[in-house]
Amino acid sequence: MSADSQTTQTADSERFVKIPHALPGQEYKSPKNYRSPFIMGFYRLAVVVLSLSLPAAPAVIFYMILAYSSAIQMGFLWIWIPMIILVEIIAISVAWGIAREALGYSGVIYSASRR
Repeated sequence: MSADSQTTQTADSERFVKIPHALPGQEYKSPKNYRSPFIMGFYRLAVVVLSLSLPAAPAVIFYMILAYSSAIQMGFLWIWIPMIILVEIIAISVAWGIAREALGYSGVIYSASRR
């Protein structure tokens, strides 16, 4: 296309669109995203309970395995003790990390005085 065939838009009606006014009951309102203390407290309680259940679930399972099986009589206690310790350490660290992240305590804390 050449420079002679360019079209220019000079009419205001082609550049500006009139926004219709809201009817009664359709006014523009800001969203209500304030925090509710009851819901925030329930959320914190749920996070704490679920985080505490993470190490409790394998502990119950290991208790049932050791109490209701013949693993101790067969001499396999030496392998169950390190496995219980390892699984519980992993469960506690995962629960700690999830709780810190969900409750908002994780992250870097910058101090005000930098020297």
